[in-house]
Amino acid sequence: MTEDYKILYDISKEDFETSKLLLENNFYPQSLFYFQQSIEKLIKYLGLKDGIISTKDLSRKISHNSSLIFKKALTKYKSLNNSIVDFDINKEFQELDEIIKKTPDDKVLEVILKNIFDVLKNKPELPFDIEKIKNFEDLYQVLKKISPDMPQLEELRRIDNNKLFKPIAEKMLQDFKASFDEYIQGIIILFYINTISQRLVSTVRYPELDQMINPSEIFNKEHSLVKELPTLHMALEYSLETIKTKENEKTI
Repeated sequence: MTEDYKILYDISKEDFETSKLLLENNFYPQSLFYFQQSIEKLIKYLGLKDGIISTKDLSRKISHNSSLIFKKALTKYKSLNNSIVDFDINKEFQELDEIIKKTPDDKVLEVILKNIFDVLKNKPELPFDIEKIKNFEDLYQVLKKISPDMPQLEELRRIDNNKLFKPIAEKMLQDFKASFDEYIQGIIILFYINTISQRLVSTVRYPELDQMINPSEIFNKEHSLVKELPTLHMALEYSLETIKTKENEKTI
């Protein structure tokens, strides 16, 4: 596959900057919409980059339901690490969706923000012991387990076996170990903010059909999501930066 998917990251960044600008100028529903769009495109970028979805899936199966990408990623991950990931993915996602639908925005937001801060304070649990990665062969085996379809795997091994490229291989190993935690944190945070932003795709753009209320009357400066949008922006920016950092390392 070509790397045309990278344009989704660029558009996600543009949508993020647009959301911040709209918030500064008090266009709250519009700011929330571009916030949601930035998250959606970043998730789709990850899905395409890691081979979780194809470009055909974007308009057919996925559309605006970016949670499906997380579900597909977990399904793939579970097939590789069945003893580690022990839960019914469809059931978990359905229960989460029901809870969010039945819970007021401010309560959902409170839980999400708490989870985000918890993620930033604590290292996420990895499907391998990063301390046991001592050399490039260890890294190769880990990558082979978690991303067996990664096209660069054999190239990495050739680099490690070439004395001229040995310093590059060692740097890649150290960079991988140093930044992996932040990368996982960025993805987990992205999952959390997506759970509350996904349903905004229509509600912030169109009036409620039964009462024909302008979204700007609902999503005003007193709305919980609007109040916490600067914090949510910081969370999204963290995800954008850590995910892009990992992409840059991959192309060294």
